[in-house]
Amino acid sequence: MKVCIEFALLGMFACVATVASVSAAAQTTDAAPSYRLTVMQPLPGQNDCNASSLNDRGQATGYCMKFDENAWEFRIWPYLWQGGSNVAPLDLPPRDFPFAPMYGINNKGWITGIFDASAVIFKGPGNIETIAHGPAGWGWFPSDINSRGDVVGRGEHVY
Repeated sequence: MKVCIEFALLGMFACVATVASVSAAAQTTDAAPSYRLTVMQPLPGQNDCNASSLNDRGQATGYCMKFDENAWEFRIWPYLWQGGSNVAPLDLPPRDFPFAPMYGINNKGWITGIFDASAVIFKGPGNIETIAHGPAGWGWFPSDINSRGDVVGRGEHVY
């Protein structure tokens, strides 16, 4: 079992990356599992990052954000973490207003989230599949993806 947790301290976050295997002998006792905590640095220039999901391969996804005081809005960049201490931004087409939070990752490394006001699956550089783009006034919020590519989430009438 793997769990990602967020720390709102200094814009950093951490992930419980692995749970040590427990031997058959330890399973018959009350031995506590051991964990490894990895602190991941935010994307350069960002001051707040959130870990959203972790797959069985140890890849994590989420988003980093920074408040733009001139525009009075948040700029949100998605990332993929594959080990080490640094996160890497997802290779998405550039936008004047970046808003691309990512929420789920499956064991193939496919990531689901929001891009260009649509629910999407990011399957790799240059491979973005739009899965929901509804009428004006609707927001799509995918939250997780399984290994078949099935996505769960919610649609919400926002105005």
